[in-house]
Amino acid sequence: MALNLGTNLFKKRTNILKTDIFKLGEISFITEEGKPIGEYKEGMLFINLADKKLYTPIDLKRNFIPTIAWYKFNNNATDYSKNKKNGIVTSSTYTTGKYKNGIILDGTDDKIELPSDLGLDWHEDWTISFWIYIPSTINNLETFYILERYIDATHYIYIKGYLVGGTNIEFYIIWNNGAGETSESMGLRPLADLEDKWIHAIFSHDSSDTSISYAYYYESDEYTNKNATVEIPNISFSGTEVYNIGYNTKNISYGDVEIYIDEFKIWNETISIIGESNSIAERGIIERLNLSEMQWISYTGEIYYE
Repeated sequence: MALNLGTNLFKKRTNILKTDIFKLGEISFITEEGKPIGEYKEGMLFINLADKKLYTPIDLKRNFIPTIAWYKFNNNATDYSKNKKNGIVTSSTYTTGKYKNGIILDGTDDKIELPSDLGLDWHEDWTISFWIYIPSTINNLETFYILERYIDATHYIYIKGYLVGGTNIEFYIIWNNGAGETSESMGLRPLADLEDKWIHAIFSHDSSDTSISYAYYYESDEYTNKNATVEIPNISFSGTEVYNIGYNTKNISYGDVEIYIDEFKIWNETISIIGESNSIAERGIIERLNLSEMQWISYTGEIYYE
């Protein structure tokens, strides 16, 4: 029996599928409609006899690996980007995250130290995204620290979040290049929207128009906005100063509340998150920053037997 897959498959998918994946033992037949259930390596083929489709898993996340760092926090601070800038975990434990495990920052003595040569230039283009779980037990003005780099008492920059007015979570970026401390809000959202659930937060700095765009995604809701007045100055780091997640050297503090973090990603580029209608354009940015698992493609065409 010869299996013919048809020429249309290769016309439409030559940029994804390669002929060298068609090897004996790599093709399986399934009878239930839909994609196969389970985990499979990239390149396997599944002929679905029920819905007459060809399925193959493809690791799309390889196309969207962050350019600076990617920490999955699956029981460690391994960097899954090409830079391999692994972090050092202090005291923290792990919990069920958004994807597999996430790290617990208890607000007492937990932190992740990232290498001094991470490659993040705050005054240039960058995008930071992460999943965060904020408990409803947070009290007014309690703070948690997202990312910090510190030289001395008058030269530093960091991102923090805190509960303001007892009802809203607000993220700030705060810096001092020797000319006095400056801060800029990166979004205020009702605690009722964010508490006790995994929230996807995205902050993107564009040095060309001195703006920060920010977005929050929770359950099926999205919120995006843009501040076009954020000009972050160059802070003259010597190159030896480390980065911290969960600890703030300037305030000598781990924060005040336990939070969970998962899928922490950093790019050295601006990834636009504001669409024409002031919303996430077709959720493309969410999907791009959120790809963490094997995806599937399918094809319906000339699949028949002889």
